[in-house]
Formats: sequence, C-alpha cells, structure tokens
Amino acid sequence: RPWWAGGPTDLDNLVLVCSFHHQLIHDRGYQIRWTGHRWQALRPDGTEVPEAGRPLAGNLDGLVEHATRSGQLITDRSLTPTWYGETLDPAPILDTLLPRHVPAATAA
Repeated sequence: RPWWAGGPTDLDNLVLVCSFHHQLIHDRGYQIRWTGHRWQALRPDGTEVPEAGRPLAGNLDGLVEHATRSGQLITDRSLTPTWYGETLDPAPILDTLLPRHVPAATAA
C-alpha cells in the first residue's frame, strides 16, 4: 500500500518495480500485492492481470529459412534501428497496448 494511502514506510511494504510499472501503479490504478506465496498484479477494476505464457519456442533454422525466402535478412544486427541512434521510447507503444480502463467482466 502506498505511503500516501496510509501504507507503512517499512521494508515489508516495499516492492521494487521499473519506472513504467511504477507509473501504472501510482497513476493508473494498477495494484501489486503479495498473496503469501506469489505476487499478484491487479487491473484498476480489480481483475487479475494474467501471468505471462510460456516463452515462444520453435525451429530456429525454419524461421531463418522462411525469413530468407521472403527477402528478410536475419543477423545479429537485425533489430538495430536505422535512425539517428536514440533509444526507443516504449511508452507510446505500451500506452496503446495497455488499456487505461478495463471493463468489468460480465457474469456468465
């Protein structure tokens, strides 16, 4: 619980998050809490944010072959930007992907 909402200012009430997730928690109403055995992330409407799925797996050689046939060249520099070298700002992308308001789930 944030200190400004009456939460204690001790280590037991501390969680380390990156600046992006800090903004979600403090400015957009998301919550993070310890359930006793795992961390739980909650949307502003109280629904749980699902855990990430398994990492993608596949045939690397098949991916490279497919990309090569379609004219794409995959190298160790493929994801290097070709602009002026400034770092990518993920905020506009994440603002689009993460809804500001999630409607409450309807009863089945």
